[in-house]
Amino acid sequence: MAAPGDRLDDWSTSAHEAAGKDMCERIRLVANRSLGAYETIVTENSPTGFEPKWPELSFQELIRLAFKGGRLIDSFDHPVIRQIRGL
Repeated sequence: MAAPGDRLDDWSTSAHEAAGKDMCERIRLVANRSLGAYETIVTENSPTGFEPKWPELSFQELIRLAFKGGRLIDSFDHPVIRQIRGL
């Protein structure tokens, strides 16, 4: 993930653009090595007026769900940090 003010490379820029298109259309993302970026292809069965179904959860509920079960490293004693440090 780029820090604020950092310039994104062509791969990252094209992926970000594709993510915006994916909000309205069904797409396929293909790596195009000659371009040095991703190519976005709208699928033929893309419905018009496609609206994604978002979960009816608050932001706090989504965060809690994403980080449940020890998925949050909150101290230097966390098992992942201990493993990285060879402890």
